[in-house]
Amino acid sequence: MTTLDKASAIPLYYQLKVWLTQRLQDGTLGPGQQIPTEQELCTQFGLSRGTVRQALTELAAEGHVYLVRGRGTYVSESVPERWSVSSMVSMSDILEQRGLAFERQVHEISPQAATPAIATALRVEPQTPLVYLKRLWLVEGEPLMVAASYLPEKLAGGLYRVDLNNQSLYQALESVCGVKVARVDRTLSVRLADPEECLLLKLEPPAAVHVLEDRAFEGPSGHTENRPVEYSQTVIRGDKSRFELQSRRVE
Repeated sequence: MTTLDKASAIPLYYQLKVWLTQRLQDGTLGPGQQIPTEQELCTQFGLSRGTVRQALTELAAEGHVYLVRGRGTYVSESVPERWSVSSMVSMSDILEQRGLAFERQVHEISPQAATPAIATALRVEPQTPLVYLKRLWLVEGEPLMVAASYLPEKLAGGLYRVDLNNQSLYQALESVCGVKVARVDRTLSVRLADPEECLLLKLEPPAAVHVLEDRAFEGPSGHTENRPVEYSQTVIRGDKSRFELQSRRVE
């Protein structure tokens, strides 16, 4: 198709989106390749800039293309991974279900003292000894996210004796420390990656990242209230991730 059907009931932006999607699927436009500019598409199909922009915006939102300011729009390397914010299913479970090869590399595990903010999140006193764990996740050999966890040392000190490379943290907590995670409270935000994150994740600054901020709680074990056992921040490449939310109507 080299023209669009302007008499059709199908919106022109959607026809253009379908045309571009076909070019992506048949390999005419490959990963990393620049797609025609807005002006080129306007001229080729006789469309307004707003119509072209709507098609490109939807393709970008779906992770098929990305915009480089001042340079143009490019084909993404792959469709971003989708994660559920409202589910406690682990990222490793999701990756395994999709048949993707992944690694978890320990960059640091060390004792740290709780800052006031982390102490509040974990309901401990400031300066309480913590286990600090920082790991880099690679998917299909490419960096996807960096996770930094803080756990009370009195609960999780046994982690120092465990090789946490390619090991589930929550499984290690349960098998080594006798601590079972039953609930995770999670928030999602977006910001620009800092220089260290750009280096670890192989990002060209300025680059947007998703940040998951989690508090994990222990299951019932004689406590009147589930206690926090981990506070973590996971920084995920914005160009390789999307998040889904589920909502239900309350009658």
